[in-house]
Amino acid sequence: MADDAIERLSGTTLDGRFTLDAFVARGGYGAVYRGTHLALRRPVAVKVLAVPEVYEGVARARFVEAFEAEALTVAGLHHPAIVRVHDVGVTTVEGRAHPYTVLEWIEGATLDAMLHAPDAGPRSPRESLALLRPVFDAIASAHEAGVVHRDLKPANVMVAPTRHGEVSARVLDFGLAKAFAPEERGTDGNSFTGDERASFSLSHAAPEQVGRLRTGPWTDVHALALLLVEVLVGQRAYRGETSIDLYARITARERPTPRTFDVEVGPWEAVLERALALMPKDRHRDAAALLADLETNLDGAESAWHAARSPTPPSHATARSPRGAGRWARSAWPASPSRPRWLCA
Repeated sequence: MADDAIERLSGTTLDGRFTLDAFVARGGYGAVYRGTHLALRRPVAVKVLAVPEVYEGVARARFVEAFEAEALTVAGLHHPAIVRVHDVGVTTVEGRAHPYTVLEWIEGATLDAMLHAPDAGPRSPRESLALLRPVFDAIASAHEAGVVHRDLKPANVMVAPTRHGEVSARVLDFGLAKAFAPEERGTDGNSFTGDERASFSLSHAAPEQVGRLRTGPWTDVHALALLLVEVLVGQRAYRGETSIDLYARITARERPTPRTFDVEVGPWEAVLERALALMPKDRHRDAAALLADLETNLDGAESAWHAARSPTPPSHATARSPRGAGRWARSAWPASPSRPRWLCA
């Protein structure tokens, strides 16, 4: 099958300009290669899209055309935390057209790998927002330009070292973003969309995505809140062994705020509960509004987080109950390093 063949393109050259040097990974939407930009003699990342089999003939041509249009829209985004698009094109694999994008190559690791590292753990509100602020700012910039990502997740955030020994987060995979029309900006996200392209990952989907309702900036707001919760608590927000389990959690009335993981963040609890609301109309209007709310309440969240982790002096009048001791034990997680060791070696 051609979709399997896109994993066997190492050694080929696209349009006489880019060589595919080594297969890197296969994601939900295509195969990623480390390549070389022949004219500039620099490494690039090349993503070859796996077009769904339901698209053939005219439908496939329209899909490819739509993807190229969206990729060109994304290429127009200019933000230091958005991975740059160098080029887009179409290649033929076993007689079938597959669009591809050429992106800047970044040395680093994904946020997903960072969260699963052996020394990973919960982070304070200030640490968490410092790590993710570039991502929030990048999505806010995209929203201002009329573009939504629709598939924000830890695997689509690259954490790379900087010249100063810190780390910087970058947003990947805008290739499936949706350039939303002006009339969508004013909707509440509750109208049905017949778009057959499921451009999201179930593990980090918003309720409107699994319900096949209209997506927009509100969808990215939900995803950003999920990312922040996961960095705060050190584990995935939506957990389930089957897609049915995940669907139930995504649409549950109880939202996956830090408090549901026994993590206290003071005023951020209400901010994140709003950002994760079941109904899109109840969330922040866009990424900029969410970031502003988080920054306004950062000091209070940080204070509450540290207070919850500080041992309570034993009372001379009343012995501490086993239940109280157990509650403290759950919240007394070891402090995490300010930056992951695997990037500092």
